[in-house]
Amino acid sequence: MIGALNMKKNLIAIGLGICVAAAVPLVASPQVLPSDQNLVVKEVSLEQIRGALTMAGQQWVEVKDSEGLASFQIKEGDLVVASLYQYRDAEDAPVTSLGMSAGYDLLKPMEWKKVNSWNANTRYSKAFLDDEGDPYLTEDMLTKSGVTLGAIAEMVKGFRASQKQFESEVLGRNVTPKS
Repeated sequence: MIGALNMKKNLIAIGLGICVAAAVPLVASPQVLPSDQNLVVKEVSLEQIRGALTMAGQQWVEVKDSEGLASFQIKEGDLVVASLYQYRDAEDAPVTSLGMSAGYDLLKPMEWKKVNSWNANTRYSKAFLDDEGDPYLTEDMLTKSGVTLGAIAEMVKGFRASQKQFESEVLGRNVTPKS
């Protein structure tokens, strides 16, 4: 009888815990169901981009760009290390592509031959120098023909891996991307 009474108390405590937990709102990253990962979409929503970033294991802050479109600053701790942007072909047109970018402020201009070598030997991401000789790494993905959330997540993971390789091989040292 004592064992049954203890079991009943435990069940009541568990039941109360479930009721309390159900009443407390949780703040979480967007949840992407496995079935969503392979769903082809032609217009990518902000919620889907958030979900793809979550799938890619990234932390981010959402901000508005100069055109009023949401962009996503990828973070490592407190540092912004890359950005994901939405692009459209014309003003007021739907978003037609996504792009990722990381830029670096260097004390002295980088030699263009290093960037050319990177571009000649690397697929997907491309680098360029700005007017001050600072390098940028970019990658684009066309979305208007259709894309899956899994493909967006893979682009983000691939860009971040390429970025680390670029920092090591081209910049030759540990650097902090400019935000």
